[in-house]
Amino acid sequence: MNYESVQEMFSRMAEKCGPQVAIERGNQRVSYAEVEGHSNRLANYLLDHGVSSGTMVGLFTDDSVQIIIGILGVLKAGGVFVPLDPTFPEQRLRMMSSQVQPELYVTERKYVEKLQQVWAGAAARVICVDESKSEYAQYDRMERPVVASDPEAPCSIYFTSGSTGKPKAILGRLKGIDHFIRWEIEALGVTAGTRVSQLASPSFDGFLKDTFVPLCAGGVVCAPESRSIVLEGWRLADWLDIEQIEILHCVPSVFRSLLNEELNDKYFEAMKYVVLAGEVLSPADVKRWMNIFGERIRLGNLYGPTETTILKFFHFVKQEDVDRPSIPLGKPIGGSSVMVIDSSGDLCGLGAVGEIHIKTPYRAHGYYGEPELTE
Repeated sequence: MNYESVQEMFSRMAEKCGPQVAIERGNQRVSYAEVEGHSNRLANYLLDHGVSSGTMVGLFTDDSVQIIIGILGVLKAGGVFVPLDPTFPEQRLRMMSSQVQPELYVTERKYVEKLQQVWAGAAARVICVDESKSEYAQYDRMERPVVASDPEAPCSIYFTSGSTGKPKAILGRLKGIDHFIRWEIEALGVTAGTRVSQLASPSFDGFLKDTFVPLCAGGVVCAPESRSIVLEGWRLADWLDIEQIEILHCVPSVFRSLLNEELNDKYFEAMKYVVLAGEVLSPADVKRWMNIFGERIRLGNLYGPTETTILKFFHFVKQEDVDRPSIPLGKPIGGSSVMVIDSSGDLCGLGAVGEIHIKTPYRAHGYYGEPELTE
């Protein structure tokens, strides 16, 4: 069986679902055919301007539609996408950009000035996707480019938080993305029309599951007009309800903000799953949720560092978990295994405390430009 990358999975779905809505953002509706066409166009333009395997392409926008088209376009050209959220502090953006030095940037007019400050005069081509008189605006090659997908190819740069010093650039492996996406589609039964929330910043790898879980199954990426909605629990609760979100991806602190509102069991009638990751999930919060919704809306607790590509552990939360001191991380998904090792480097016995070691061929390549740290 030939390898099928995540961008090829999307293109196959686009052929099948052409006129159907792929992305909703506020009042904007973008079809599968439109996403396919625009991402093909970007890919061809990138190829015509020297992008090849390993070429870094910065995506400097927080518009979820443009980011999705950008990621697909870069992957179709065989390059490495580097999502840089322009709402981040300028100093952090400059540090991130200087570490990988993208050869091209994809951005919008409103962010061009900030981008110029971030890249600090480094030689790079800028593609402004909404500039009507630019060379890119006149470019019209919309056919799908013929670029073979290598499952081992580098495909992305995501950064660690930098909480222990300088953020580290993690170079992703292409097959790592579709490995997780295939798993979640199957585990949650995602099908055509399934409505999935998109709340994460594009600079976090959680954006990939928000995006490709629905898009590789014929579903709909549902993004609010502004991500600021996650800061106000009542606005988010109403949006999830009105938009009939079926799968909510969020961090536990956002989940808690929903619980702080006056919810009742009539809320979220369309919702089937809340998929939580990125922070510790509190048994107290789970208990509050189950007191309202029981197990009508299932909670999934996921874990995995960006270094292993998105997530590698999963646990469907059960009623009895509320009496535990902590909610389990669960077990490794297929294609991954785990060891718990003590300070001497030996395997821990049952009940002993140790450090989690994850083994998977779907891990990232390592830390870009830091071979010793990678080793």
